[in-house]
Amino acid sequence: MQYTYYQRSEVSNSDLTELKNLLYPRTQYGDKEKAFKFGSLVDAMLTESERVRYDKHTVDDVLYSGEDWELAQAMIKSLRMEARHDPLLAQVLAKAETQRFMVNKGQRFQYGNFEYTLDTRCKWDWWLPTFGFGGDLKTTFASSQKQFDEAIDFFDWDRSSAWYMDIAGSRQDFIYGISKKNQKVFKAFIRRNDPSYRFQPSQGRGRTGGFYFGRDHPGPLVQRIAGSCSSCHRQSGAPDGTATHLYQ
Repeated sequence: MQYTYYQRSEVSNSDLTELKNLLYPRTQYGDKEKAFKFGSLVDAMLTESERVRYDKHTVDDVLYSGEDWELAQAMIKSLRMEARHDPLLAQVLAKAETQRFMVNKGQRFQYGNFEYTLDTRCKWDWWLPTFGFGGDLKTTFASSQKQFDEAIDFFDWDRSSAWYMDIAGSRQDFIYGISKKNQKVFKAFIRRNDPSYRFQPSQGRGRTGGFYFGRDHPGPLVQRIAGSCSSCHRQSGAPDGTATHLYQ
């Protein structure tokens, strides 16, 4: 299923990310592959348990360390505890379709006066057919809701939500995050009338015409950390110390 999805020809949110990186390159700090691998572990444990071998600490044929395995289990336990007093999360964990794949053939876009169509695709971590919307799960180094909100901006997770919403025709989307630092659970909602969906071109974030590129300059989290966190310089080697806090 995983291989089949990523071999498809429709345009995905990941394709937009690669295109943005080509058009607006910026220095990347931290270990992105390690972050992606760990996020895939938590995703699989929650949404594709058939891929997980608990006796061997593997997902498919990928082996994980005992430390990563224990952290992932602690984070999922925290998420399930949060669901006890979060009615939406309780519904998501109990009733959502997981890894729901959608395709929109001939989706219409307009960039200025130029109109065109693209075949597009997405794959939801969670889709709630009864409510007609879905959401995504993120593992993050954010340790507070404020930092998580800033991570949404920096990593263009709001753009991803907008892309998914446009493919599905849904009115809203949610993002749950679990902290790798303290196992706290954060959440955010993206709605069609919110600034997070209707980006303002005057701020350099135009989704006008269907270009979902987000900012090409550092967000407030980067600026704040650059001026206040000297420990990150030692850990990441980054000139502004952004990596340790930002990589999810």
